[in-house]
Order: sequence, then C-alpha cells, then structure tokens
Amino acid sequence: MQGTDTFVAYETERLKITVEYTEEHVFLHMPEATSVTPGDIKNLRSKLKDFYRFIRTAGYPVIIVTEKKENNSGGRIAKMVGFIYVGDHSGASIYTYGETPCLLSN
Repeated sequence: MQGTDTFVAYETERLKITVEYTEEHVFLHMPEATSVTPGDIKNLRSKLKDFYRFIRTAGYPVIIVTEKKENNSGGRIAKMVGFIYVGDHSGASIYTYGETPCLLSN
C-alpha cells in the first residue's frame, strides 16, 4: 500500500503481529501460526482491547485483518480474539474489530 507505516505490535516466540496504518485504516497482520496457546489468546484479547481504545482516540473506527483465503491461520486467530468476519475482497477474507464492521472501499 502506498503511504503506509508499519510497526511490530506484539511478539512472542510463537507469534509476531504487525500494524500497518494509513490515514484511513489500521490493519493488523496476523501470523502464520501453527500453535497458539490459550494463554496467547487471553493475552492478545487484553492487548487488543487496549490497542482499540488507542486507535479510537486517534479517530479510526475499526481494526482490520485481511488474510488470503489459501492461508487463513491469521483469520482463525483473529476470530479467537474477537474479530468479526465481514466478507471477502480481492481474494482475501476480511475481519474487523470495533464498533461497526466495514468493508474496504478498494
């Protein structure tokens, strides 16, 4: 994406989650994880609530996760921590976390 910035938001031995943001959207890039523990999921849920409060203050309505259909391990993790599947776009499954689910405009 043009005009984006990224940073690592969460990292353990098993998981690395990065944030990519533009003026309009915030994306989480979920890992290709083969094993996550219940403790990982609990910790991610807590961190996600804090992160969502932060991005709401910055003016973003939702956090978006997009996953290619052929590799949807990140989508499974997204659903486990509270993201909602909202549809498909350009060959990817889209999940949102926040007040109102949305689809990308392009």
